[in-house]
Amino acid sequence: MPADPVAFGRRLAELREAAGLIPAQAARRAGVTAAYWSVIEGALPQGRHRRASMPRVPVVRALADAVDADKAELLELAGYTDDADLERARVARLGTGIQMAASGIDLEELRLVDPEAYANLEAQARFFLDRARRQARTRPQAG
Repeated sequence: MPADPVAFGRRLAELREAAGLIPAQAARRAGVTAAYWSVIEGALPQGRHRRASMPRVPVVRALADAVDADKAELLELAGYTDDADLERARVARLGTGIQMAASGIDLEELRLVDPEAYANLEAQARFFLDRARRQARTRPQAG
């Protein structure tokens, strides 16, 4: 069954309220912005935080930790149901960082919202920079 972002957001809001937290407190505990938390809950319009899909696995885990909820429940509600789904999500995230950077998404926001995707993007950038430097050193000088 496909994940339902509205149901996920409602359940997250219920869990947050049960934990006695306001969105800003829960967001701080999860390491995301209060605006992003509110978008996930559905309390703010999507705006620049377009929610075309469910939050990534590491973010869902951080959200669960923030409200002392069962990670398995939120992961299942988010549509991550088995190891294959988790692996697909990890592999999809490898290219997401570059796409996000190319589309103008704030890299600082990416670092806060999905530290793993940010680290992957940073590692990819280092790899390509190192490769370009090696190639520049091995090219014959013109002239």
